[in-house]
Amino acid sequence: MSLEARGLAYGYPGRVVGRGVELSLAEAEVVALLGPNGGGKTTLLRTLLGLLAPLAGEVTLDGRALSQWPLRDRATRLAYVPQAAESYFDSACWRRWGWGAAPIAASSRARGNATTSARARASGAWASGTSPSVRSTA
Repeated sequence: MSLEARGLAYGYPGRVVGRGVELSLAEAEVVALLGPNGGGKTTLLRTLLGLLAPLAGEVTLDGRALSQWPLRDRATRLAYVPQAAESYFDSACWRRWGWGAAPIAASSRARGNATTSARARASGAWASGTSPSVRSTA
């Protein structure tokens, strides 16, 4: 899997936060995004994940424009756990990670990928305290 940005400008309508971003991330690559508060780190991340539309340029996932991926397929490849001051769910960190792994596990089962499904089960994706959105679609 690869995630790339070419000539990316990101921000909000009427307010460019960053521009000229060239980025290429490979599968399992670990990256730290550092900067001052209000510097646009979260806005960049949300744009790279397709939660915000780019103002210019393009974000691709496996060589295909992110906007062309069906949401369900995109969710099996990308996950986002935002920082929050408080949570609506009283749960452990590993269980929250499991909520994000649930779409991956479901997709793996559909494709017959026993290894990935087993990893998701081991991660806690199958714990009884899954999120309401996961529970309602199962």
